[in-house]
Amino acid sequence: MAKLYYPERVEHDIAARDKSGVLVQWLTSTVEAMRGGPPLRRTTRDGLTRYEVTAEGLRDVAEACVRPLREFAGNGQLPSEDVRAVIRDASGALLADVRCTGTLLLPDDIDPQVRRRFVSMLNGGLPLGIRQVDRGDYAAALNAIGTARRLMDDLIAEVAALATREPVDLSWEDVGRALDLPGETAEQWYGRRAG
Repeated sequence: MAKLYYPERVEHDIAARDKSGVLVQWLTSTVEAMRGGPPLRRTTRDGLTRYEVTAEGLRDVAEACVRPLREFAGNGQLPSEDVRAVIRDASGALLADVRCTGTLLLPDDIDPQVRRRFVSMLNGGLPLGIRQVDRGDYAAALNAIGTARRLMDDLIAEVAALATREPVDLSWEDVGRALDLPGETAEQWYGRRAG
């Protein structure tokens, strides 16, 4: 079962820094109510109408905040690192933190460093490893493939951590079955990383 989020508003924040330039806090400058349209779905629950979205949809909503955030920074003549957009639910819980660079931080997401390294591996590391095999540079190819294997272990641990928590709450037997491993082995290999 996919986890659902209920975004209510987008806040544009400005950094408050001390004299040495260290971030002290974020101050909210403007607040916009969430507007409907894909991927947001209108739902009524307990007599309240609100929007709901899956994690993938939340990422799409957050990505749509980047351009207005850049305009917000430009209009205020603010450095891009001194502004952010945050998506919050009705209780004020942070659902997404968006930066001008396009960096998105979603609390229930794969670690951003692992995600970035994984994309880099797919786009460069593995193809380079295959070319090294073609050239006969097997040591370099094994290094590239070994790095990819370690990164895959990190990615599996990240996904297992998400899968074994509520609301999905898969058992380690289910995780093991998905990985073609005994559940006990999956938990031994990835449980410590996931925990």
